[in-house]
Amino acid sequence: MLRELEDIFTKWSICLLTIGSILSALYIFTGVLHGVVQKKSILMIFAISGVLLTTNFYLFRVHANDLELYIHDIASTDLCIIRKKNFIAITWLTLIALPFGVLVLKFTGIADGTNFYDFGAYYNAAERVIHGYPLYDWTSSYPGVTELPESPDRYLYAPLVSLLFVPFGFLPFETAALAWSTLSVMVYLAGITAFVKTLTAPLSRRKWVVIYTASLGFGPFVITFIAGQVTGILAGVLCFAAARYHNQERREVLSSILTTVPVMFKAYYAPVGAPLLRDRRRLLSALAAGTSIIFIGVLVFGFQTTIEYLKVLAGGKGWGSAIDPPTMWNINDFHPFYYLDSTGYIIRVLLLVTIATVAYRGRHYAFKYVDLYVYSFGLLGIVLGAPVISTSGLIVTVPVILFLLLTTIHDRPGVFVGTLGATILIHIHPYTNEFLSSILLPALDAGRFAGVILPVVQPAVWGVCLLLICVIYEYTRRLSNEST
Repeated sequence: MLRELEDIFTKWSICLLTIGSILSALYIFTGVLHGVVQKKSILMIFAISGVLLTTNFYLFRVHANDLELYIHDIASTDLCIIRKKNFIAITWLTLIALPFGVLVLKFTGIADGTNFYDFGAYYNAAERVIHGYPLYDWTSSYPGVTELPESPDRYLYAPLVSLLFVPFGFLPFETAALAWSTLSVMVYLAGITAFVKTLTAPLSRRKWVVIYTASLGFGPFVITFIAGQVTGILAGVLCFAAARYHNQERREVLSSILTTVPVMFKAYYAPVGAPLLRDRRRLLSALAAGTSIIFIGVLVFGFQTTIEYLKVLAGGKGWGSAIDPPTMWNINDFHPFYYLDSTGYIIRVLLLVTIATVAYRGRHYAFKYVDLYVYSFGLLGIVLGAPVISTSGLIVTVPVILFLLLTTIHDRPGVFVGTLGATILIHIHPYTNEFLSSILLPALDAGRFAGVILPVVQPAVWGVCLLLICVIYEYTRRLSNEST
């Protein structure tokens, strides 16, 4: 099991040492990197490579057998039925209690109510399409386009995607927002239903209630719902794609199309296409679907609008901009590589390259759930590899959580409990951020320590890493069993 990890750690160490050496030479002898890359970032690269080499030698070589047995013992730790139900109950109560408290505060007026901040931009785009106004001209006001002070009024998606919002543009804003929220919940829960049904035998009504309420109470979805974001619908589509990948039928192209759709909304969702690298037909189907969407968009909206969209895409959404200091963090902040500065981008690239390599090397594997493991790596690659991602973006972990919970509940309780723990950590992240930065630290007059405390405490960072560890364990275990 550890042989695959040893191979990855070795390659990462060599890549980081090579990158560090090149950057050091350019920094010292040419000076071209002065002001672009900080000296501490180069030192961080060497430090990370040293940690990887040490881990590789000490754990994977000297103590490989003992470590592997220890990991298997943890993953397979037996839990009685009562204790397992207690863990599930604690997780469920945590998932529904915090959102319920927030809703009470909003309905009583203590906290700000639902503002549908992002939906305002979609509504704005719909009205522009209806009246034939430019989609990406944010410097001018147009008659017939509703002014929404609490909305960014900036539509950032592809031109063709705007047609999805046109039906809502004929309704008053409040009615349209309610209809949009209803659609988001329906697609989200429908995707979850389809995916769960492929992994389990028929469930009782009570179990479905637990799954639905927990899914709706999940922290990232609550933020998505409050802001009226499209992310809830994309999570549902990703669950539908996961249900198709469960079949492991390489000739089936629907999974490829379902994988392509979210990327048309958010380009940084591209890592979700990791399973496409396992088969040429899948990859070509996805490329054909994406090209068709772009081509139809050009036909409908013209070249000029498409060029304007490409400029928006090139500009990104805050990509490369400075991160707010931790004292200003709120429910939306998620920064897994806060301390790494520009080094974080190198780690992101290496992580995505590793996922792509694992997917491509797995094209000949046929063990159970192999597509879903690779798909899970891709989903976690979105979270850890995106240049910028907010807390609501963590909703893409839902298919990973469901997959791990439903496939490990009976025979690998350690992984099951670890996944429950990761779920809680991701769920409480927005509440923890808000509580520490806005309430606790100011009350203790400890704001000066926020730069140390908040980046380390970030619960979702630990939760995502725990999910990644669980997926890696499950994948390498299956791979080892196939090899033997």
